[in-house]
Amino acid sequence: AQAERVGVMAEADPSSGTNPILFSADQYQSLFLKALKGNLG
Repeated sequence: AQAERVGVMAEADPSSGTNPILFSADQYQSLFLKALKGNLG
C-alpha cells in the first residue's frame, strides 16, 4: 500500500515531467520496490 502511494506521488511530482523518460505510477512503484530490495540489475 505504501509503495503504491509512493508511485502515485512520484507521478504527480511537478519535476517528474522534466525526466527524459516518463514513467507511470505503476512504473515508479515497481522501481521503488526493486530499489528497496536492492534489485536494480
